[in-house]
Amino acid sequence: MPSKTKTTESDFLRGIAESLKQVVRQPDINFYQPHEKQQAFHSSDAFGRLFIGGNRSGKTWSGGAEGTFNATGKHPYKTLKWDPPIRGRVVTTDFLHGLPQIIMPVLKMWIPKAELRGNSWEKAYDKILRVLHFKNGSTIQFSSHEQELDKFAGDSLHWIWFDEEPPKHIFTECMMRLIDTDGYWWMTMTPVDGMTWTLDEIYEKNNENIFKVEVDMDDNPYLNEQAKQRAFDLLSPEERKARKEGKYVSLGGMIYPEFSKEKHVIPMWTPPMAEDTPWKLWVASMDHGTTNPTAWLWCAINKEGVKVIWDEYYQDGFERVVSDHAKAVHKINIQHGRPPDYNVGDPSIKHRDPIVQSSIQIEYVTNGIPIVLGNNDVRAGIIMVKEAFRANKLFITENCPNLIWELGRYRWAVWKERKALYEKNKKEEPQKKDDHACDALRYLIASRPEVDDGSFVPHIDVPLESSNALMAGEPVYDENEDEDQFGHRDQHLGVEY
Repeated sequence: MPSKTKTTESDFLRGIAESLKQVVRQPDINFYQPHEKQQAFHSSDAFGRLFIGGNRSGKTWSGGAEGTFNATGKHPYKTLKWDPPIRGRVVTTDFLHGLPQIIMPVLKMWIPKAELRGNSWEKAYDKILRVLHFKNGSTIQFSSHEQELDKFAGDSLHWIWFDEEPPKHIFTECMMRLIDTDGYWWMTMTPVDGMTWTLDEIYEKNNENIFKVEVDMDDNPYLNEQAKQRAFDLLSPEERKARKEGKYVSLGGMIYPEFSKEKHVIPMWTPPMAEDTPWKLWVASMDHGTTNPTAWLWCAINKEGVKVIWDEYYQDGFERVVSDHAKAVHKINIQHGRPPDYNVGDPSIKHRDPIVQSSIQIEYVTNGIPIVLGNNDVRAGIIMVKEAFRANKLFITENCPNLIWELGRYRWAVWKERKALYEKNKKEEPQKKDDHACDALRYLIASRPEVDDGSFVPHIDVPLESSNALMAGEPVYDENEDEDQFGHRDQHLGVEY
């Protein structure tokens, strides 16, 4: 009998030792020791949280830990809005790699089995519905970017975790799931896809409801320095910024790296009207959009060929026709005190509609604004703009925020398939997005405006009937509409400034 007791005690002690070893090998959320920026992320009560960081910066570990805190109802850094059961969703890249190889290992590491239904993953996880059940009634459902949009609808949720940037339409649909509960979301991502929608609508948006944490790989104290450096040596400068620092970069490269806000953006300025001014030549340029924005730029050029873009008009085409844009341009010219010496624009505006037999160019002329067709040699125009920035002969005033914003986004197009980025030559055309003011700038610079005595009259190739309408000078809006404000009217309409 004594020997049997001794054996039982030994087995018991051995079991304890094995359990301790298992804890060391597989720590749970109780062993989580976040670094400073991770703690700030967990502590925020914001509706949305963006944890943007380099690879191995701890972003996915933080996302999984936050999901565990919420599902268990035990949050060490703040008081949760709700008591369990709490419904959450994890949105990952795909079910083949993102879920089994990234999300599940992190959650299995953090979630204690004692918190799960049946005290095990096998009993708690529904593989068909992809839902994890907790003992307290909480659930985590798993979705991926591959699914159709209707798969993201219907449910009322308390929280959503996006691991890596989702497509915009999926993000929008998920936001509708949080309304009933006044829930919140967080996104953990490395911006490897470049300047995407999250840059404009989350990262750079001044929204008090969104908390942002930026984490460099160096902020993670648990990484080996030599291993990091070996990895960095194999990356391009752009990839290094994205993967180490978590910075948004242009995968195809910026088209105008010569442009610098510090150097080329100047305070608001209006060219002088004096007789002896060196800024005698004024040119306006335009890029027309029907559903996309219509952009107009006003430029003054001095005797040395220095060009200053000093005003802009930038308006989307929703429920607006040419006459609306023309009216706005006339009003701006009235405020300037004189019209430009000539207007130059997108050559595609000459194309006639086969039904109404008119064109954008004809419509502008009919509304009192003649437009010279610009040069649409894209590469040549880009080279000319680059040279103007490089020679410090092109400046933009703070009064042109849309042009300044576009210049910071204007980039070369890239192949959609990631594999093609490494197997094919880079594309040599701009990405056709957020380029309306940039196109207007290109038409302007490619028109090679030169200083003269103000008598230069460019050739405007428009049908005779439109030329007659222009010469008639018929007003396109009530001639007294702005008289009280400006005290004068547009000379293009047959009146004096």
